[in-house]
Order: sequence, then structure tokens, then C-alpha cells
Amino acid sequence: MTPDDGFAARKALFRLRLMRPEIAIVWADLAYAGTFVARAKSFLHLPVKTAQRIIHAPICRPVHAA
Repeated sequence: MTPDDGFAARKALFRLRLMRPEIAIVWADLAYAGTFVARAKSFLHLPVKTAQRIIHAPICRPVHAA
């Protein structure tokens, strides 16, 4: 995650909170762990759960109709 990504994510999360206050939890990529999660919780009172990647997850491929 670059600093620009973190800034854009903070802006998006702030706007989300303003427009949809009923949202109770947000899931984010593991790259956003750390200060982003702490700021979301302290300033927006919105918990952010980080989703870990599954290393050996099967790849889903679209099924094409014949």
C-alpha cells in the first residue's frame, strides 16, 4: 500500500460513514492493517476487520456455455 492508497481509503471510509451510518463493520485487505484500522476505530467509531489471504485457495474460473 502506498501513502496515496491510505489517503484515498481514509477519504472513502469517511464518506461511507457519512452516507451510510448504519454500516457496523468494514472488511479491508491485510495491507490496510495498522494505523488505518486504528484511525477508523478512533475517529469514525467504525471497526475494520482485515481479511487474510488464503494461500492455497482454488482458482474459480467462469464456465462458458457451449
